[in-house]
Amino acid sequence: MKYLFTFLAAVLFRTALLSAQTPLNVYSIQDLSKLQVSPTNSGTEFYFSFPPCYEEESAGYENSIRVFVMSPVKQLVTVEVPGRSWKITKVAAANDAVEFVIPTGVAQPFVKSGKASAPPEAVYKGAAVHVSAKAPVIVYGVTRYNYTSDGFLALPVSATGSAYIVSTWPQSPVGNTGYNLISETAISAAYDETLVFFEMGGNTISTTSGGLQPGQKDTFRLDKGDVLCLASNGVNQDISGSIITSTKPVSVVSGNQCASVPAGVQACDYISEMELPIYAWGQEYHVTPFFGRKKNAYIRIFAKEPNTMVYKDGKEWFVLPKINGQIDNGYAERRADSNNPRAIVITADKPIYVVEYNSSQNDDNVTSDPFQIALTPFEQYQKEIVFCTPGSKGGSNNFKLHYLNLIYQLADSNRVPDDLEFAVVVNGKFEWRKVSSRFGATPGMIFSVPINGATYACKQITLPGDGVYSIRANSPFTAYSYGFSNYD
Repeated sequence: MKYLFTFLAAVLFRTALLSAQTPLNVYSIQDLSKLQVSPTNSGTEFYFSFPPCYEEESAGYENSIRVFVMSPVKQLVTVEVPGRSWKITKVAAANDAVEFVIPTGVAQPFVKSGKASAPPEAVYKGAAVHVSAKAPVIVYGVTRYNYTSDGFLALPVSATGSAYIVSTWPQSPVGNTGYNLISETAISAAYDETLVFFEMGGNTISTTSGGLQPGQKDTFRLDKGDVLCLASNGVNQDISGSIITSTKPVSVVSGNQCASVPAGVQACDYISEMELPIYAWGQEYHVTPFFGRKKNAYIRIFAKEPNTMVYKDGKEWFVLPKINGQIDNGYAERRADSNNPRAIVITADKPIYVVEYNSSQNDDNVTSDPFQIALTPFEQYQKEIVFCTPGSKGGSNNFKLHYLNLIYQLADSNRVPDDLEFAVVVNGKFEWRKVSSRFGATPGMIFSVPINGATYACKQITLPGDGVYSIRANSPFTAYSYGFSNYD
């Protein structure tokens, strides 16, 4: 089996400076004064967790959980798991990434073999990963197993919310009988005395490992650093569409121990993603295919309100009744398009959440496996982002290839605009060049439907390797960064 890993959106490691009204999903710029007063994907304190991978997938290999921290200034950064008595402080260099390697039994709330049943929903005391620094930083989490990995951009406490919808994937049947590779979510508290309310979604056969059926609810009490975990309980079951609300902001990371996309197609892979709070959703999204794939990806679209009309390239596609959180009611699953890979505009008359899933290798016989990405709504596009790859200088077992889907506004005559620039960090400083000069003048895939009267395109870029990068332009844009290697 081949495996692929990703980081989230806006450069898929969504890092961005956002306004107080639209706080998520792109990259944070280097203006520290702005970063410290506006909710962004950078911050000084983070609490999050890692949905467990399954241990025997990489038997005999030193599996690990990794946290990458990118800082715009030289400073001390601390990563700890207080409930597991684990803590490390390192010096982060300016405009560089520093790596923290955490044992799987420390960073994951629980450790689970592939054939074991998931434990019933429970609160794990002090099990959250806590990252802290004095100046704002950007943080990424990576589950790094030898044959299966995935990652996400972590949201700081200042950008988390009190309402989420889970967006994982159904529990897949696998070739080896007896495996129980769950759909799962991990909810982390940043404050004491936080009440979390969970309403089960999924499909008609879904049940959590603790017995919650669709529409049923439960309440849990968490203190700072605690993690609440819920999981599916059998093949084809799902916890997607489940509604999470809380009395104080929490973070939510969802995943699947080995998702087959679409169901029944080999090969499966571990997936994980940090969910976007409902306040950060939007009504306009650009959906793009992944590098080298011969088919369009699958997407799941989640509704915030009843009777949400969804459009594809400006034409009515379907309505989500949103009477409950189940599939084909609170959310829908579709392949983005049945034709050749292309750029697609998804819009709605009310706020939606769009999550994209890379398909299994046997879907089109391309060496690549499942991962998921929470897409950035157009309302949160930015004019400057900074991001890094999931590998620090001198790090071990780094990924070899990194791709970028850059979604930007075209200049007249469908040209790449001269003000769209890309920078590589060299000796701690950003070296800027025009995108058209560094990566060629070809505009890429052009979206057929304008947004706000402007035409957008997606240019797919192969990054030059591990490092810290930045992009800027006069018009708002976003980007998604992802990568993979054989059996990885």
